Amino acid sequence: LTEIKNTIYGIYSTDAINVIANTTNALEELFRENKIEIRRVKIDIENAQVLITNHELADILDNCLRNSVRALSNKSKRLIEISVYRSAPKIHIDIKDNGCGIAQERWEKVFESGYSEHGGTGTGLFQAWEILKKYGGRLYIKESQLGIGTTFTIDLNAGEKK
Repeated sequence: LTEIKNTIYGIYSTDAINVIANTTNALEELFRENKIEIRRVKIDIENAQVLITNHELADILDNCLRNSVRALSNKSKRLIEISVYRSAPKIHIDIKDNGCGIAQERWEKVFESGYSEHGGTGTGLFQAWEILKKYGGRLYIKESQLGIGTTFTIDLNAGEKK
């Protein structure tokens, strides 16, 4: 059983900090065009290995960040903050924006297939939620206030260094 666990963790462990850096760098032009400031706060935790593949985590981050960009479209000051912290056995990634916010009665609805607040396809958050579920992780709205902003949290199981 230990051998199977070590094999699985070896294949699916990902450095969350590295994926965040690569994803935000890939979206740099989008942020610049939309005059959005990106702040990486509290991301200096040691060993931020998480149990998910690089590309799946990058896809989830990309979707959450693009949703934040859309939520910021009517704001003059545009800010997205990304933080990573540990609460064993989980590692949490918060993506916080100062956008339009989401009414509390729609917090669960945004994860339904086909639902979109800003004219998107309505598949991104649903797919992210499904991917995280297979790794024992989850995606949820930590907090949101209309006109003030939203914080999405990605919870992942800690992985192991390769």
